[in-house]
Amino acid sequence: MKWEVHKFGGASLSSPEGFPRLLEILKQRTNQANILLVVSAIGKTTNSLEMVWSGAQPQADAAKKNTELTHLNTCRVLLKSESETGLNQLLERIQSPIEATDQAYDSLVSVGEKCSSFLVVEYLNQHGLSAVLLPAEAAIRTDSTWRNAQVDRQKTKDLIRTSMHRIQQESPNAIVVTQGFLGANAHGQTTTLGREGSDYSAALFANALEANAMFIWKDVPGVMSGDPRIWAEAVKLNTLSYDDATDMAYYGASVIHPKTMLPLKEAGIPLHVKSYDAPGASGTLIGPTGEIPPVL
Repeated sequence: MKWEVHKFGGASLSSPEGFPRLLEILKQRTNQANILLVVSAIGKTTNSLEMVWSGAQPQADAAKKNTELTHLNTCRVLLKSESETGLNQLLERIQSPIEATDQAYDSLVSVGEKCSSFLVVEYLNQHGLSAVLLPAEAAIRTDSTWRNAQVDRQKTKDLIRTSMHRIQQESPNAIVVTQGFLGANAHGQTTTLGREGSDYSAALFANALEANAMFIWKDVPGVMSGDPRIWAEAVKLNTLSYDDATDMAYYGASVIHPKTMLPLKEAGIPLHVKSYDAPGASGTLIGPTGEIPPVL
């Protein structure tokens, strides 16, 4: 079977109630394609970790405690008790750096995605779907522009394909879970791709895997013609071309990261922007012309 790439943002997993929705959506897709899942940090974790990184007291201590409690609560509600040990090993990395450098930022903030991907892998495996973790640092190669790393597209494509070939040999038919927003430089040091960069991460994986489709699951019904909070007449757009979606992203539409379209456009991969609250609804379909057939 061909691959599908699914990206779930932080809002979709911000509470324990989001995980069963994720499970049901993936169960519906596993018979259609091999699944690669890209996850963001849950809720407002990245904002909290930025506060920890700044070292500003007492806000940093409060943000650290809140981040720990949020993740431990999710773990205790959803998972077997033994999963808490692995989660605590990740949470122990949440410490204000001696110096708030951009490199320290990337190292600290990455813990959010690492915690969410850990929880998702544990949850899927404990609820009937086989899942394995592919650390994004092993697959996304970047330069050392901390906080806004530039991706080496060819090296990244090679690493993704090599990694996925190995995983399929070791764990055939498993859902592969990875982190959005993260990569590593040639020395293996963690980098980040810029805030909201998880969509771009997913598109890089979709391109390398020549995926049938990419899905972004959001807390909105699709791409809107405007911000409904400002413009009451805003409506959901059923279809968009890659170019139109790119223009909307660059001019401030917050649903899709601006860099996302290029890897998809290069490979002609359709992008579905759908609501995790209503997975059966049509959402928005983005492709070469805005008129492409849906993935059944």
